[in-house]
Order: sequence, then C-alpha cells, then structure tokens
Amino acid sequence: MEILNMLLWTVFYTVSGIGVLIVLTGVVEGAWRFSLLRLDRHPGHVRLIMETDLIRERMGAHLLLGLDFFIAADIIKSTLAPTWENVGVLAAIVAIRIALSYFLSREMEQTRRERNELSNEKDL
Repeated sequence: MEILNMLLWTVFYTVSGIGVLIVLTGVVEGAWRFSLLRLDRHPGHVRLIMETDLIRERMGAHLLLGLDFFIAADIIKSTLAPTWENVGVLAAIVAIRIALSYFLSREMEQTRRERNELSNEKDL
C-alpha cells in the first residue's frame, strides 16, 4: 500500500509540474512575442492590435491547458487523503478552475471574433 501511495504522490507532482511548465511556457512565449512586437519600430495600429490579440489568445490556450493539468493533479491528490474536508476543498477548487476556464474560453472567442472583424475592415 505504501508503494501505491508513493506512486500516486509521484504522479501528482509530475502532473502538477507539467501544468506549471505549460503555463510558464505560455508566459515566456507571450512575453517574448510581445517584446518583439514592441521593438518593431512601425508596426501599424491595426497590426499591433491583431498581433497582441494573437499573443493573448495563444497565452490563454496555455493557461487553459495548464488549468486542466492542475485539476487532474487535484483529483489525484484527493485519492491520497480522501476525507470529506479534502473532497469539499477539491470540489471548490475544481469549480473555481472550471469557471476560470469557461470565462477565459469566452474571452478568447470574443477576441477571435473582434480580430476577424478588424481583419475584414482592413481588407475593405
């Protein structure tokens, strides 16, 4: 039983670590791409807005995937200490993270629509 417990803790830390790496990758990539965009001397207003929205959308995708890994890690952790208090905390954490995922997805979709409208206006 102790081996299974150690294995589950290892899986928990591994899945959590993967989530952290995904989020950090998104943050570093977003900061890098934004820095390059800002160093461009004459990007143009429309291009600046469109590129910034693309950076935000890509970073949002990283955050959503990272949140999914964190939820999975929390579920694994709940199997290690299955008290009612831990289950309640897990339910609250999962609910908050699902709400964050939902609203982040909605914002990403709205940004995509606005970018398409801006692109269509630019083409006219």
